[in-house]
Amino acid sequence: MQYQSITFPFDTPAICPDNRSMSPPLALAEAPHLQPLCESARLPPRAMETQSLEIPEQFHVCETTDWLVNHRINSALPGYLMVSSRSFTNDLSELSPEALGELGPLLAKAQKALGAVLGAKRVYIGRYGHMPGYPIHFHIIPVYDWVEALFWQDERYRLLRTFAEGPGETPTDGAEMTFFIWREFCERAEPPPIQGPSVSETIELLRKAMH
Repeated sequence: MQYQSITFPFDTPAICPDNRSMSPPLALAEAPHLQPLCESARLPPRAMETQSLEIPEQFHVCETTDWLVNHRINSALPGYLMVSSRSFTNDLSELSPEALGELGPLLAKAQKALGAVLGAKRVYIGRYGHMPGYPIHFHIIPVYDWVEALFWQDERYRLLRTFAEGPGETPTDGAEMTFFIWREFCERAEPPPIQGPSVSETIELLRKAMH
């Protein structure tokens, strides 16, 4: 299948780390293995001239008329997906009824694939949008048993307990696990070792599952 490329401003969280203020050179310096993939930057067809980055096709998973699903480029966690609108809006209410109608089934298909194909224990689906002016997109984050085990093995993250007033309903929660995944698998120059298929193998598996 021929994929149509989609372009975002260079510092959009669909490509670079998680909405924090990190300059593109620093993001690439912390992930040097991504530098060859980021040489295709060009100016987007927008009035505001900001440098942009085209998502390389090797990260594309599937697409619909209104949405593109790709593996997050700087994620070492296999199966971390981005679902991005082809319409340049950051507001769900501005999307067409057709685009909104595609979104739910597409998110459901991604969640099902991550569970059935990769054995994700949980699947987080989130939209953050801290920086205005970018196409709306959703993070789909698989949480595997081995990821949660790594979280508990890293004593630095026990500091999070000090922010809680008393024990929670569960030992950890989505906010803590998302924080752990972003910091360890999307920002570290040397992320933790993974278990199971590699990122490239995972993309191939998800392409087959989501078509």
